[in-house]
Amino acid sequence: MKELKQKLIQKLQIETDNITDYLETDKNVYRIETNVETNKTIFVNPTIESLNNQELVNFDIYQDKKDTISLITDENKLSNLIELESKFNDSQTTETNIFKNKEKIKYFYLKLNNIILVYRYTSRAYLKAKAFLKIRQTVELGQTKELELITEEDDRITLDKQSPDLIFDMDMKQAFLLNVKQSEYIIDLEVAIDKLREKFPDIQKENRIFSKDSFELFEKKISSLNKTRIRKFVKMIEEEKYHKFVEHRNQAVKIKERYSLTIEFNDCNEIVFGPDTSIEDILHLLADDYVQSYLDEESRVVDE
Repeated sequence: MKELKQKLIQKLQIETDNITDYLETDKNVYRIETNVETNKTIFVNPTIESLNNQELVNFDIYQDKKDTISLITDENKLSNLIELESKFNDSQTTETNIFKNKEKIKYFYLKLNNIILVYRYTSRAYLKAKAFLKIRQTVELGQTKELELITEEDDRITLDKQSPDLIFDMDMKQAFLLNVKQSEYIIDLEVAIDKLREKFPDIQKENRIFSKDSFELFEKKISSLNKTRIRKFVKMIEEEKYHKFVEHRNQAVKIKERYSLTIEFNDCNEIVFGPDTSIEDILHLLADDYVQSYLDEESRVVDE
C-alpha cells in the first residue's frame, strides 16, 4: 500500500505545463485554462501533503476511519470516473454560461499527468472557503486562479477544501478516496448496495422485524430512498445493529413515545409499516440512534 501511494505522489510531482481545470454543472462540463503554478500551489501541493499524512487502506463503504485514504480498484464502482475522459473531450470553454444559464455546479476537477483531482461542490462552500477559482470573460494569463470564483450575484463561488474528495488515476483505473462521506455521490455504489439490500428478506424471515403483511410495502419504500439513507440502511444490516431491536423489542413502545416516532407496532411488537410510517424513524430505531445527554438530561436522536 505504501508503494502504491508513493507512486501516486510521484505522478503528481512530475513537472508539467499541462494542467487543466474543469467545472461540471447539471447541464455541461466546462474547461478552464488556468495558471499552472497557481494550480500547483492551491491544489496539487496540499493534495500531496494529505497523501503523505494519511494511511492508504482498502475501501469499505461502511467504515470512515480517520486519517486514512481508501483505495478503490473495482471498475464496477468506478464507471462514473472512467466516463470523465469523454466528458473532458466534449467540454466547452464558454464557462461564463454557467451564470447566464443559472446552472448548478456539481464538481470541480483538476487534471494533470493523467491524474484527476475530484472536488464535489456544495452550496456550503462559500461559508467555509479555503480554495477558490476566478472565472472572467477576459482575464490576463496568470490571474485566472486567485481567491474567488465569479458568480452573477456576488462575484464569488468558492471551494471549501484544497485537498480533493477523491483522486482518480486514469492509467491504472484506481481511485483514492480521501473523503468517504462523498463516496455515494462520486463513485457508483449501486452494485454493492443492491447486494446487501437483497439480504434483508432473510433477516426479516428470521427476526420478524416487520409484521408479515406489511413487509412488502417497506421493501418498496426502501427502493425509493436517497443514497444517503440507503447507505445508512445497508450499514445497519452489515453491522447487524437490528439485533438490539430484536432482543429488546418490548421497549419499542416506550422509545416511540419518548421520541414521538411515527411508527406503529402490533401485539408482538413487530413494526406495522403503512403509508404514514416514517422510514427515517424506522432507520433510527433499527440503528439504535438514541443518546442521553448528561449535560442537559435531554434524549436525542443521532443522525449519522
